[in-house]
This record gives sequence, C-alpha cells and structure tokens, in this order.
Amino acid sequence: NTGNSYTNSVNVTYEYQSASGENSANITSNSIVTYSPSIIIKPTLNLAANLTFVVLGDTITFTATITNNTSTLINNAIFRAEIPTGLSYIAGTLTINGTPYPTSPPNVDIDLGAMNPSDSFTIKYSATAASPPTTGSTYSNFFTLTYTFNSPAGVLTNTLTSNTVNITTNTVTINPLTVKNIIYRTYKNISLEEKIIAGNISKNSISYSIQTSPSNGYASINQTGTFKYTPKVNFLGTDTFSILLSNSDIGSTTLNISVVVTEFPDSLTNLNYCKK
Repeated sequence: NTGNSYTNSVNVTYEYQSASGENSANITSNSIVTYSPSIIIKPTLNLAANLTFVVLGDTITFTATITNNTSTLINNAIFRAEIPTGLSYIAGTLTINGTPYPTSPPNVDIDLGAMNPSDSFTIKYSATAASPPTTGSTYSNFFTLTYTFNSPAGVLTNTLTSNTVNITTNTVTINPLTVKNIIYRTYKNISLEEKIIAGNISKNSISYSIQTSPSNGYASINQTGTFKYTPKVNFLGTDTFSILLSNSDIGSTTLNISVVVTEFPDSLTNLNYCKK
C-alpha cells in the first residue's frame, strides 16, 4: 500500500527433482495495481430553485452551480438538466455565467469544456408547471455532470449527480371558488340580474355556463360571471337552475341557484331584491 494505490502480486516457491538432485525455486507473477476511490476528483455540485410549492401555470427558476474546488484540471465537462415530466422548459431561458446558451433542455447534454482549478459555472433555466407530476405530488429535479481527468491510473471518466430539489404541488382537484348555493328573490314578470363573486386560486380565468336550465323561466350568463334570470309570464313560485364554473387547472364546481318569484308588493316599503 503506497499512498492511494495497492500493488498486488503472487509469489510461488516450489521444489523439483532434477538430474542433479532436489532443487527449489520461486516465481513471481506480474503486479496488479489497484487504486483507492480517493483518486476520483469530485467538483462541487448544487441545485436550487426559487419556489418550493407551485400551482399549475407557475414558473420555476433553477440555478445549478458547479465549482472545481480540486487541484486537478477537469476536461470534457458535460452538464445535463434532468427536468421531470410535468415541468415544461421555457425556451430561451438557459444561461451559463449570464450568457444565453442556444441549446434548449430538457435532458440535453451541454458541453462546458474544461474547468481549471477554482473555475465555476452558474447555469440558470426556467420551467413551467404544465401538468401534475406522474406520481404523487412532487416534481423531483436534479442535474448530472460527466467529465474526464488525469489520475495515477490514467485518464478516467466520472459522472456525478447533484442534490435533488423537490417541488410540491396540489394535485387534488378542488373547487376553485368560494361559493355556496344561493336563493334569490324577484317579482312576477321582473327579471333578475346578479354577479357571482368567486375567489379563483389559479392564474387561469374561470369560465361560466348554464348547466341545467330553469323550468319556469329563462337564464343566461356571460364570462364576467353575471347571470340574468327572467321568469315566464305570470309565473309565481320557486324556480331553480345551475351554473357550471370551470377552471382548466383545477377543475370545476356547480352552483345551484333558486329564485323565489312573488307578487309585486302593494307598497314600496315591502320591496325586496336581496338574496338570502
């Protein structure tokens, strides 16, 4: 054992009979040198992201840092960003030490060339949360670096994997709205017009449509969330219909509307257009 290498050989001593009598001899095999893992030089890799939780449509910026903190020249350094299914690389966002790089990931080998001792690369790129993760609720992101270097055993090739950055998302389909079934009041032969107040947790807009039509009137809704209900002529009683609120990211919900149609009051003090 010398330094970071092990030299192994076999020595055989034997006896044999010849014309001159009994003799002895020995023979030694060729030597095999085995090197310890300490000859593998390892630059420092680190991956970071600006977000740890996303909803669909969010943009994530990744920063990969590679530093040759060894005393050995690294050659043929190849960077590869492993972007998982569900994240979509945004074309044109890849930079190396602040300079735009023409090749676009995901999962493309990028030649960084040689790295002298103390050299460092900062690689930035962005991706959009385009669809849910293939399993669970986590996008797992990392990168690899493949490189060559001179060692006591000759030119060696090694591949390192960075730390893993996990970004979680809500994969449960939830109603995008804070709404509840509502009862409105109007009067015979008087139309009702109201706006639905909805809290949208996604960046994409909500679309509105009549899901089931009223039996004793007519209903419509526009894409600002304002609906109009007109009772049939002389109808009195309770009419119902439903509105479908949809969001391309996080699903849909149904809002049930009830409209109580009463006689017009005898005096103005009894007017009531408020919803319950």
